[in-house]
Amino acid sequence: MSDGFDRLVDEARSFFADLDTNNTKDWFEPRKDHYNAAIRKPAELLCDLVGAEITRLTGATHHGKVMRIYRDVRFSKDKRPYNAHLHMVWSQGAREDHAGPAWFFACAPDTLALNMGLPVLKGDALTAWRRLVDTGGDDLASTIRDTGFGLSAWGEPPLKKVPPPYPADHPQADLLRQRSFILDAALGEAWRAGGLLAAITDRCARLLPVWRVLAAAKQDDVT
Repeated sequence: MSDGFDRLVDEARSFFADLDTNNTKDWFEPRKDHYNAAIRKPAELLCDLVGAEITRLTGATHHGKVMRIYRDVRFSKDKRPYNAHLHMVWSQGAREDHAGPAWFFACAPDTLALNMGLPVLKGDALTAWRRLVDTGGDDLASTIRDTGFGLSAWGEPPLKKVPPPYPADHPQADLLRQRSFILDAALGEAWRAGGLLAAITDRCARLLPVWRVLAAAKQDDVT
């Protein structure tokens, strides 16, 4: 049963496919009102609804945000002005809190997914991640396998070697090499039967055990 968000997905995929080949201000500006009405506004509604579901499932307040279509090109060699995709993010606690696990939604011409994980592993977050993998990696790996989902290619590429002081033959060498950790729960096309919100909520529920491990590790690191 459709929940109405199928139109959002179809509009977004069509719009971003055209934007990808016409990524200029001259092309976008005449279509800006259409983007805001057909994509941005329904995306904000979906973001609020998904945030409520994540809060219900986790028992922790999550704040959601629809990411800007405008790219920050100040320090990038790629000067295209617009993002040719729809992205949302939900995180626990304050909006500026990026240390704990977060949830992500991505919609593009060739992508529709609900992802979850740690997008940036550096500093204290990286130390905590490697400690978790070293001491509880077997349980974490088992929990990941139970979701049926694999690692996303989004984010920083993994290290080529296991970082010191861990041995090269560490049983969780692949996890130790990660510089970001995101599980990719692609939606495929089956979501149309029950609606987009229900499909996203299903993916959240399946990823929840891994979220709990990551959230508990963050709490242990704080205390």
